[in-house]
Parts: sequence; structure tokens; C-alpha cells
Amino acid sequence: MKRILEKLEEVFFGHVGICILLLCVVPFIFVSHGLFWEIEIEQTPSDAGMEDLIVVGFSQLGSESGWRTAHTLSIQEALTKDEGYFLIFNNARQIQENQIKAIRSFISQRVDYIVFAPVIESGWDTVLQEAKDAGIPVIIIDRMVNVEDDSLYTTWIGTDAWKEGEKAGKWLEEYLRKKTGRLKILILWYCGER
Repeated sequence: MKRILEKLEEVFFGHVGICILLLCVVPFIFVSHGLFWEIEIEQTPSDAGMEDLIVVGFSQLGSESGWRTAHTLSIQEALTKDEGYFLIFNNARQIQENQIKAIRSFISQRVDYIVFAPVIESGWDTVLQEAKDAGIPVIIIDRMVNVEDDSLYTTWIGTDAWKEGEKAGKWLEEYLRKKTGRLKILILWYCGER
């Protein structure tokens, strides 16, 4: 469990430092190399020599952006046979029912871990209870779920965008005070869900 969490944290947070650069450059690379096509990998862990690998079922919510496609590729590159993993990938194509079917498929295949980036927050209680009853740890990445019982998932790996915005604002305030000796900032608030 610790090994897979460390690998996912490395993948998910390791790119945060260069996120702005990637958001500017990566889409052009994907378009020029035709990488916006759907990624679909169907595998089964029953092949000879696979019994020592950690089997991970991963359901990505879709491939709606260059960032999401890069996110999928980074997980696929991290959870390889050379690293001790067997990855079963599913692209939900922005449909929750596809993710629920994928998670149920992972449960029936008795994977070691289920990892998914939920397409929406609600509607996960039943399928996550099924995973818990099967004794399969569930790791939620990127977006969060809204469930009655937080014990239905093992952990969430994601960012707190609100906190990131606060830190960026504080950094900007300090930077401008040092640079100009004065501070005049207009703050615009977006009124919506927090």
C-alpha cells in the first residue's frame, strides 16, 4: 500500500513545480503527435509470470484535455511491470456509469488496488462499499468524492485549489511589497462552490 501511494504521490505531485510550463507547452506537443486520441488498454493479469506483480485497476474519468491525457500517461509510465505493477486501465469517457462498471470489473478481477479519478462527486457509495466488502483498497486521485462513510476509500491524492490560491496571493503580496515598497491589489472573488 505504501509503495503504491508513494508512486502515485510522486507522479501526481512531482509535476506541480513545472505545471505552468506544461500547461503552455504540452498541448502543442500532443496535437503535433496525435496524442489526443482515446487511450484504451484492455489487459488481464492471468499471463504467466504476472503472479508477483501488484495489480492496479485504474479508471480515468476521460481524456478531455492535454493535462488529463498527460496525467493518464504519467500513471501508465509509473505503474509498469518493471516497477512491479500490472495496470488495468479504463477510460470512462466522462460517464459515471462507465466508471462504476470499471470498478465492478476490477472487483470481479480481484485487483490489489483500485485507483480512480471520479467524473463527479456523488453516487459512489454503493460501488465503493462493494470494493470495501471485497477487501480492495480504493485510492481516489485528483477530484474528490462525496460519500456518507469516508472509510469507503483508503486515501485521496489531490490538491487543495483554494489553499493554492491563498498561497499564491500571499506570495504576490509579499513580492510586490518588496519590489515596489507599496501595495495596490484589486482582488476579484468568484462566487461559486468552494
